[in-house]
Amino acid sequence: MNERKNFKSRLMKQLFEDLLTDTSILLANELYTAISASNLRKTTSILIDFWGDEFDQVETAYKIYSTEPIWKSIEKQFGKSVKSTLYCIVERRKYETKQEYPIKGRGGKPIINNTVVVEVFYELMNVLDSNEDVGQQLGERLCKLDPFQFQKLNMIYKQVRLLTDTIKLINKYNYSINKPMYFATLIHDELHKELIDSLSVQRFFIFRSEIDLHTIDKLYKVIYGIDLSEDVKQRYYGEYGYALLKLLKKREIPDIFQHSIPILPPLLPLIEV
Repeated sequence: MNERKNFKSRLMKQLFEDLLTDTSILLANELYTAISASNLRKTTSILIDFWGDEFDQVETAYKIYSTEPIWKSIEKQFGKSVKSTLYCIVERRKYETKQEYPIKGRGGKPIINNTVVVEVFYELMNVLDSNEDVGQQLGERLCKLDPFQFQKLNMIYKQVRLLTDTIKLINKYNYSINKPMYFATLIHDELHKELIDSLSVQRFFIFRSEIDLHTIDKLYKVIYGIDLSEDVKQRYYGEYGYALLKLLKKREIPDIFQHSIPILPPLLPLIEV
């Protein structure tokens, strides 16, 4: 009984520490842990979620945990092609306006610059027909597009050539577009591990905005047939479980987001990388 009580106390203590710690430091810690463990899935989930100067703040905090630069560590663990693609995604988002609505963006569907999409399409065909480094070349071209342009490219590119590296790289870029679906999958996997990583679960909730969590919750029900909050209740009890549920309901969602959210299918099937 005492052991269980001590375990609950440790969970609450860790939760309070996380809530009082600067988010950039928490993200730097998560990123360092993921890279060190060669966990590309988790590394990707962190890097695709930065906007503006958020990455720069985490990059500074990363020095607390490692003397090696982030991108050097990523290249060492995952290779140049992966590093090139992730770097391009991060750099692109430094200069994009953050969209609070995770799938459509505020104000409805934007006007798409089809000229850019067509140019990238033909460049993509040339790269796939060449003997060059497909991974790096592909990453550089896909990163020219914003999420809506990438969806348009996917419509044009009907016949996907089954090159393993190509599929994996396009899939990583897809994560950055349909993030709520990706995060719903990650949270589910954490909750259903044989040994649940409570730290990862609570940090997923801390890092997500209330709009993200609202969308993730809707997708979670569609994919797994159960509300995320109900799944959390079945695995966590007492004060800690209640605290996690409060994180899921950070504050009331604005009316504009209460309408049904269209579920975009993955551009390619989710592939374990």
